[in-house]
Amino acid sequence: MAQFEILVTRGPAEGQIVPLDASVAVTIGRSGGNLLPLRDEKVSSHHARVEASHGGIVITDLGSKNGTFVGGQALAGSLALPLNAEVVLGGSAFIVRPAGATGDVKLPSVGKSDDGGLRVTAQSISPSSLRRSAGEPARDLVLQPAMHPSQRNLTKAQRNLAVLAEVGDLLASERDADRFLTRLMDLIFEVLPADRGCLIMLEDDDRPVPRVTRISERAGSEEIHVSRTILSKVLGGASILTADAGSDSRLSQGASIIAQNVRSAMCVPIRGRRKSIGTIYVDTVLTIGVFGKDDLEMLSTVGVLTGTALENIQLFRENLQHERMAAIGNVVAGLGHDIRNMLTALRGGMYLIDEFLKDSNDENLGTAWGVVRHGHESIVNLVQDMVSYSKPRDPDWRMSDINQCVSNAVAFARERATQKNAHVTELTDPTIPPFWFDGAAIERAVLNLMTNAIDAVAADTGQVSVLTRPDDEKGTVLITVQDNGEGIAPDHREKVFDLLFSTKGSRGTGFGLAITKKLVQEHSGRVWFHSEVGKGTTFFLELPLRVQRPAAVLV
Repeated sequence: MAQFEILVTRGPAEGQIVPLDASVAVTIGRSGGNLLPLRDEKVSSHHARVEASHGGIVITDLGSKNGTFVGGQALAGSLALPLNAEVVLGGSAFIVRPAGATGDVKLPSVGKSDDGGLRVTAQSISPSSLRRSAGEPARDLVLQPAMHPSQRNLTKAQRNLAVLAEVGDLLASERDADRFLTRLMDLIFEVLPADRGCLIMLEDDDRPVPRVTRISERAGSEEIHVSRTILSKVLGGASILTADAGSDSRLSQGASIIAQNVRSAMCVPIRGRRKSIGTIYVDTVLTIGVFGKDDLEMLSTVGVLTGTALENIQLFRENLQHERMAAIGNVVAGLGHDIRNMLTALRGGMYLIDEFLKDSNDENLGTAWGVVRHGHESIVNLVQDMVSYSKPRDPDWRMSDINQCVSNAVAFARERATQKNAHVTELTDPTIPPFWFDGAAIERAVLNLMTNAIDAVAADTGQVSVLTRPDDEKGTVLITVQDNGEGIAPDHREKVFDLLFSTKGSRGTGFGLAITKKLVQEHSGRVWFHSEVGKGTTFFLELPLRVQRPAAVLV
């Protein structure tokens, strides 16, 4: 005698009862070949399947056109079904109840989650209850997403359109990158049944860094391990959906996938105008087949919109910065011109004093005059920085030796390092050929980086290293300046290259790194850094290895 039975509670077959036991699965649909045929035009020919075992009852949607709904929630894949829970298919509905009884039977393997939805553990259903017909794709239990209240009555396509519309609103209204990414992750978790999610952005040195991470309580882990294989493919422009991470060959060597119970995952690129600038990654635990093609297409579109939004935010920030720098540049240009005239007159007087001191044996006077000369040189350098920054210029292109340029900068910096008893290491690559660049400008840029590095290290234990190396694949030369100083605080890193910003207090002018960036950009190069608080900072200066003189730029 069957332990359970299916009772049709609404529709053309209302009142019909079909026994349900572990010996056979009951298929439901409009076709007469089903054990429970429903003459309902909104029901698919083979709509759903219900099967029972000693572990519980499982309902599976068989790819129906209009969907299967359990407790008002759309079903994707398979789900543990509580007794007397209403199942709706088109215009029909049914429940599963104990055979010959009307009361509820509580199954210990199925419980309620905190938000009122069903919670199913790996032990809820026995293996025998998951029999599959030949050719049917592998599926496991699927937990339903917690939907935003405004989207509960929408179809999947309508929900996806609503998501894209909200991303568009974010794109138009948000001007802060961190707030944009945080709100975007909130939106993704509202519409996708994800347990973990991560927005990964590429830094200037193409190093992937997580910017926003979200982990649900059900995930049971405080870390997210993203497969390097998948990450590299996605950064190359591919969108990837894995319905069963445990059997995915791309993840077969990833022990972290098994340790974290990752079962279904999606990863899509965040695409800029020219290349991928990051990725969106989401996954689920203990469940297979949660994400579908529609979800991947929606998330891929979100990735494109996100790339556009982030680039627009960056352009907006740069425009504000340019306007600010233009205003400062006008003031600086006037001040620099006036101060330089004063220094010219002062230099003439200093020459006369130098001649007078040649015949003097007063050591105190000589020491004091040395301090004055050092202050004069500092003012000269500051004014030169002010004038250099205040106007655009075309580099003085010459075929030059980058190693000699770096060595000159190191020689100037050694005196400053000696005062702190800091050790300076120079390692240049002799295979780098001469190429076209402005030697004086790049020497000044490297000297600025070295001066900052020496100022950042501790006395007696400070170490600063400078090296050069070619990158034949990119056709560039890389200059690296590394120190073991205190590092740059996270809240200062976005301002490092801003004019008049300095972490040195009264010892800094705020011109050094701004000038360095400007000089490098005039060579169509780039400068960036990597810093760890308490461990030190490394600056990278990259220049194109030009074998021909660039055309003159009219300014």
